[in-house]
Amino acid sequence: MNPNDCRPIIHFTPSYGWMNDPNGLVWHDGIYELYYQSNPNALYWGDLSWGHARSRDLLHWEDVGTVMLPDETGLMFSGSGILSRPGDAGEEDAVLCFPYTAAGRDPSAEGTAPGGYRPHFTIRLAKSTDGGNTLIKTGREILKPYAPDNRDPKIFYHEESRAYIIVLWLTQDIFGIYRSEDLGFFELASTVKLEGGFECPDLFRLPLYDESGTLLPERPWVFWAADGSYYLGEFDGFTFRETGHRKRSSIGPLPYAAQTFSGDPKGRVISISWLRTKTILDVYTGAMSLPWELSLQKTPAGPMLCRSLPSEVLHAEEALKLSGEEALLPEDGALSIHTALQKGLSLRFINTSGDECLLLREESGQLFASSQSTGEYIRAYGQEEISSALFVYDRGILEMTFADGLFYTVLDFPHLRSEKISRIICSSSDGTTRISVIR
Repeated sequence: MNPNDCRPIIHFTPSYGWMNDPNGLVWHDGIYELYYQSNPNALYWGDLSWGHARSRDLLHWEDVGTVMLPDETGLMFSGSGILSRPGDAGEEDAVLCFPYTAAGRDPSAEGTAPGGYRPHFTIRLAKSTDGGNTLIKTGREILKPYAPDNRDPKIFYHEESRAYIIVLWLTQDIFGIYRSEDLGFFELASTVKLEGGFECPDLFRLPLYDESGTLLPERPWVFWAADGSYYLGEFDGFTFRETGHRKRSSIGPLPYAAQTFSGDPKGRVISISWLRTKTILDVYTGAMSLPWELSLQKTPAGPMLCRSLPSEVLHAEEALKLSGEEALLPEDGALSIHTALQKGLSLRFINTSGDECLLLREESGQLFASSQSTGEYIRAYGQEEISSALFVYDRGILEMTFADGLFYTVLDFPHLRSEKISRIICSSSDGTTRISVIR
């Protein structure tokens, strides 16, 4: 079988090898750059490098290849990207800059520490003067290590205090906030302890909407951790002060280590996660999620993070009309399904052989997904809470949001990667289901 026939259509996967955390997400000159941790030599974690993909529409990705390889400083762990201001980073013009983690070892501990070594991670800087095609390591550390394995610098520019900010995981549930005015050396401004937080931090402001969808003047800050935990608070360029308890933005183990794009031309906050999917045909392991635009929604429980598909994805939809209860589908394309999550809703996915290969069914306020002998219950929410559902199905990967984007989860059915869906049979009490193809 051709491996490309077993790839998702709109979820990025590497040409070969292992992938995990998205890194260096940055927009410039009409291009969205996506770098990612990669083992280009095998299907498992190891020999970590940075792979590279790019897109002009957040939907169709070109796999560019490997751009940073391990060296004497260690493996290439996670980092981020930003377009500098002219004159910063030691360059006359604006350049793409990438703080990253070099995951090295402490040579003084060889043979004495558990496993024969002790970590010694350093945060370093790479630059690109050719539009992101080539990343050149500057060879210098840009901040003083706080702990042996501190990692995952996420950078942004804070206009109010006129400084570049790096948020960094330090140790346990402690994160650091670092500052530099010119992308030179970053000084530690403060630390913050976030209960349950762990690695891959991000810090950004989001628009806030009320229950009717009206944009409010407040723009709260959100501190993000790898498992999708987020913390609302205030940030002045030096210190993050948490104003709410830890919340979860997703349900289930598949999405991890999300990162937001720097420099989106529309000012949006767009996030992509690593999906921990299984090895397919001994060709690749892992996938990236769809891009999701983030905002905050006021609820009785306080502001909650909300996801929606970016306009680029929605513009790529080709709406299909249901013929009675059935929609006939073209041979290729991912599917988006918007529906009211009513009692008794069922969606039956039929392959080109006429067999049912996936079933989504509402049962007592829960959504049940089953595929042949595989079944999994999605966490239950009361009918009063869930007024809508969005399913995006892409060759076995199923991303779902509920309650207008307030709840999010991902399921994966690897054995359906090669199945072609020809029909969907829908049973819904109010007939509002809309099915579209995303190309």
